[in-house]
Amino acid sequence: MRIRFSTWLFCLVVEAPAMPGVNEISVDTVRKPPQEVSESARSPGLTWEAVETQILSENPRMKAAQWKLEAAKGEVVQAGTLPNPTLATQLENFGGTRGYSGTHGLEVTTALNQVFETGGKRKLRRAAAEQEVLLAETELASNRFSLLLEAHQLFWEILLAQEKVSIEDEDLRTAHEFLQVQEIRKNAGKSPLLEIERARTALLAAELAKRRAEREILSLQTRLSPLIGKDTGSNYSLQGDLADLEALPSPDSLAAASGKNLERIRGEREVDLRLREAAFEKSKAYPDVEVEAGWRHSSEVSSYGFLAGVTLPLPLWDRNQGSIARANAKVSQAREEIRVAGRRNQSQLRERYLNLVGLHADVIFIRDSLLNAATSTFRSAQEGFSLGRFSPLEILDARRTYLDARRAYLEALAEYHRLTLEWQGFVVLGTSGDAGTDKKGRE
Repeated sequence: MRIRFSTWLFCLVVEAPAMPGVNEISVDTVRKPPQEVSESARSPGLTWEAVETQILSENPRMKAAQWKLEAAKGEVVQAGTLPNPTLATQLENFGGTRGYSGTHGLEVTTALNQVFETGGKRKLRRAAAEQEVLLAETELASNRFSLLLEAHQLFWEILLAQEKVSIEDEDLRTAHEFLQVQEIRKNAGKSPLLEIERARTALLAAELAKRRAEREILSLQTRLSPLIGKDTGSNYSLQGDLADLEALPSPDSLAAASGKNLERIRGEREVDLRLREAAFEKSKAYPDVEVEAGWRHSSEVSSYGFLAGVTLPLPLWDRNQGSIARANAKVSQAREEIRVAGRRNQSQLRERYLNLVGLHADVIFIRDSLLNAATSTFRSAQEGFSLGRFSPLEILDARRTYLDARRAYLEALAEYHRLTLEWQGFVVLGTSGDAGTDKKGRE
């Protein structure tokens, strides 16, 4: 909702018949100052879909998490392998004295040893490794989700900054034109010196506000650029609609959201991992059996024979009781942590939901009431000024009130998008952790 103040003000100046000296003023006197169009303004801006694609393909954090997942998958393969057999050869009774001189009394023993794991160790070890893969997948989804949330927040902030620059640029042009009108009125004997000075002050303030808004865009771009694989000094614009509001989640979604929380899912998988590790530690209490089979050849009697043996450790003192106790304690710790996280999430979810509902009402109120009232007031001031009922300063104040209402509306929109993203940060939008790409209802 915008009012083209510049054209109206220009026509007011060049068409005022009762103002002496105005007719001698050329059109160029009140023309807008030349505006340079930057390269980023001429080129189409990046949409959120384009930003998201670049993040998922270029961001180093995503690549690191993906490699961690691949490492966990390798652990599953390793955990399922059998122990390798060992082949041993032993030479005895050679190179000595008398009967053992040379190789006359040489005995050669060759044996193959194989360890057989008991207690289901290999199966339990593999089960624990598979749970590590699930945890790595959760971490990958969490990293993906947090990156998209961070980038989406910066995306909305840059859109807000771009709108601010547009408003401040419009305000600057208005202040410039208003100063020219005041100078014309001064030459016509209609404007005191005080109004000229106030118009110049307003022009300087508008110029400062625009510079600050432009610096804010550069600062936000510096934070977003590394996430999307661009150089820090890159200059670009974004394309989006701040007024495109995400639909409010329903009150019934509060209960469902607590069960979809990424932190809760990670906690549950952590408990499962600790349980599997505890079961694996308990299986270590059963000693592994080592079987030996081979043959022996004696040069002295020129004969050979077979040999076989079984080795079984006796678990008299070490039954892995310390590791079992440690594993059980970690299970209890993981369960308590998920219980604490559940209570904390319930409180934070409700707080964020109430803030979101309240801010949504504020956005609707500013859009439908405050902004409409400010627009109506400014239009009335325009009409009154054209009829000589208001002074130039009063029309300038009405203009500022209108611009302030637009700024307040943009700030409320940006805050609503921020809170919406915080809400999404507590809810899993898909098994892959999609953020900001789901199709929601729009208002």
